[in-house]
Amino acid sequence: MSVFKVFLALCWLAIVFVTVQAFNQQGMIAGELFVSDIQALNWRAQFNVDFLAHLLLLGSWVAWRHRFSAAGFALALACVLGGGLVSMLYILVASVRAKGDMQVLLMGRSS
Repeated sequence: MSVFKVFLALCWLAIVFVTVQAFNQQGMIAGELFVSDIQALNWRAQFNVDFLAHLLLLGSWVAWRHRFSAAGFALALACVLGGGLVSMLYILVASVRAKGDMQVLLMGRSS
């Protein structure tokens, strides 16, 4: 589990670094680029649709893990809109709270 947590932390740091660089170079236009790439129906569109499907799957899992509570839906929305920046941090925190128990990490607490 420690290797997993280190991997998540490194991924998150890489995403933060690239996000800061992109913001500094292009500003806050990620949404516009994402939609325009999809409209082009090329390989970037394919990648973005694939990525969006993964984000929606992850968001569904987060909502389910929190028993479709209001907090679960809010976290799911944050994961979908925030991508890896939010999702990696969410999974890292959840893995720390699970204390090495993969069932708790994947399924959430039953209480």
